[in-house]
Amino acid sequence: MHGDGSSASEVKWGECPSQKIYDIATGTNTPNPPVVGDNVALNLDVILNAAAEIKGIMVNVQFTAVGATTPINLYS
Repeated sequence: MHGDGSSASEVKWGECPSQKIYDIATGTNTPNPPVVGDNVALNLDVILNAAAEIKGIMVNVQFTAVGATTPINLYS
């Protein structure tokens, strides 16, 4: 499904509190800025600072509408 071609603001990346055994190398999205009505691919590259057995990764995507001060959860 394609939108009307209008674009949203650029994506901002952040991280939640954790055990900090990693550094975020890059966080990118395509397209940037996202196009309304089209899919957005998110890519997160991480560098581990110590040996780790990873059992899962939690990704939370939030959206803040123009004029709003509180984001809403889109995906978790």
